[in-house]
Formats: sequence, structure tokens, C-alpha cells
Amino acid sequence: MKNIDCVNIVKRLQEDDKTAFDWIYNQFSHKIYLNALKLTKDRNMAEDIVQDVFIILWEKRNSIDPSRPLLNWIFVVSYHKSIDYLKKILRALPVSDL
Repeated sequence: MKNIDCVNIVKRLQEDDKTAFDWIYNQFSHKIYLNALKLTKDRNMAEDIVQDVFIILWEKRNSIDPSRPLLNWIFVVSYHKSIDYLKKILRALPVSDL
């Protein structure tokens, strides 16, 4: 997707345009899912991460810089969510398993 298209979509998103949100979800959710699945190796957690990422997108839509690549922003959020999940799993392991 060209950056000019992305600028327009983010601006529409910031104007509370739900069709812009739906478009972003349809364009990127599968990529985010595959990335989260690659990191977590857990299908259910990958689905939860996708859901969390798009909730965060909606909540933070007004703070997103339209001139920066939206997909990068989404991937960074999904990466951090995936890492948080992995840290949670590690903390739950007994010390003898580490």
C-alpha cells in the first residue's frame, strides 16, 4: 500500500470512520496473526493479540502520525504484545523448568 493511501486512511480513522477501521483490519489482521503466531506458537494467543492490537489501534487512533507507515505501527504493537505474552509464560514456569 502506498504511503499516500495510508495517510488518507489514518486521517479517516482519526475522524472516527469505522469503514476505515474495517479496511485496516481486513488488510492487516492476517499478517498480524501470522506474525504473532510465529512468535508465540499459540493459535489462541495469536488471535487474542490480533484483537488487542486492533483495540489499541482504535483507542490510540488520534495519536498515530499519519505520515508514518501504519503497518509498522501495527507490527510494533503486535510484537510488544507477543513479547508480553512470552514473558508471562516464563514467569509462570517453576524455577526448576528454566
